Amino acid sequence: MKIERRFFVVIHALSNYTYAPKAWEHVEKSAELAYANGADGVFLIPDYQKGEAAAMMDDLFHFYTSLRSRYEGRGFKIGVNFLSRKIERYFFQREKFQMLQMDCLTASKLDLPETEIFAGLAFKYSESVNATGAELREICEKIAPHAHVPTTSGTKTGIPPTSEKIKEIKSYIPKNSRLGVASGVDEKNVKALITAGATDFLVATSLIKEVKDKMDILDGQKISALAKAIKI
Repeated sequence: MKIERRFFVVIHALSNYTYAPKAWEHVEKSAELAYANGADGVFLIPDYQKGEAAAMMDDLFHFYTSLRSRYEGRGFKIGVNFLSRKIERYFFQREKFQMLQMDCLTASKLDLPETEIFAGLAFKYSESVNATGAELREICEKIAPHAHVPTTSGTKTGIPPTSEKIKEIKSYIPKNSRLGVASGVDEKNVKALITAGATDFLVATSLIKEVKDKMDILDGQKISALAKAIKI
């Protein structure tokens, strides 16, 4: 069975407490650019590189519910990465999220059947980021039953995983499983990642045109070009 490839734009969100109304306007415009240029959805994540200006949990929850209402029924999915191992569960009780990304396994698809789980596997900045062989196989066997989309990365933000890493992970997870990549994807390297077995792409860095007043401004043309490269 052929698995349809998907492309999600990652929005680095700022806090409404310090950047209202610009914080929401930035999220809103970024989502509009993603939708208009062929992405399948967006993931909201705190812009941790901006320190105290980064979105907090309540900000992300507000942004998520606002976007989900706006794009309901339009085939455009909204997800969140809270970048937290503890606080996520509080929000699980308040909202049935469409998608959740987590850098490590903090929730299971077995517990949240209505939410698509993207769980980090040999993920950037973790001790296991360079795992291979028996160690990587064990990690894959642990993650796969709990995640709809096991998601890996390169060693850090902006660095893609190698094709060899993608191929090895694919050999350890179920044959028809999705596999996400959440770092370093761009128009030039995405075909090699697809050939190696990746199906889902969560992208931010290569789509940024400029940083203005602490906000990462996305480039619609880059979004469109990457969407076409992924879907063709």
